[in-house]
Amino acid sequence: MALIKELVDLREEMARWRHDIHKHPDENMHDLRTSSKVAELLRSFQFDEVLEQFAQVGVVGVLRHGEGPSICLAAGTGGQAIQELEHGLEYRSIEPMSMHALGRDGETAMLLGVAKYLAKTKNFSGTVVCVFCSLEDSGVGPQAMIEAGLFQQYPVDIIYTLRSLPGLEVGKVALMPGTVMA
Repeated sequence: MALIKELVDLREEMARWRHDIHKHPDENMHDLRTSSKVAELLRSFQFDEVLEQFAQVGVVGVLRHGEGPSICLAAGTGGQAIQELEHGLEYRSIEPMSMHALGRDGETAMLLGVAKYLAKTKNFSGTVVCVFCSLEDSGVGPQAMIEAGLFQQYPVDIIYTLRSLPGLEVGKVALMPGTVMA
């Protein structure tokens, strides 16, 4: 499968987003900086709707283009209460006892790249609901968003969540049907 040129062209921008989020991690319920950054970017991409602090744990961006299915693309955003070791990288976490140890910074940056691509190209028909959620690993964040009416307000036909998978060859994508890591 060929890579999508417009997404490849966003690689450096996505890396800058990831480095910024990694350098300034928000620890789960204190996810305000990351949430604000995500919402600001979705607005700059001209999303139809952007909701900040949905159920106090997430950002929801909605993009509509013609008739068709409604899909949800989701990524976790929260950092963890872990001290990042010195590794000489300029984007090392500056927050004591807080870092993105599980790759949520990369997942957020990748979903933002997809969001920018879809908003710019309109290369779809239907509705795309992008969900960025903290407290995802424990299930508390997604449950709070569901209980706050996320899918009543934005019904979707299918949900795809994004996970980084160290060890998977660069340029490869792994898909699994059904409930995974839930």
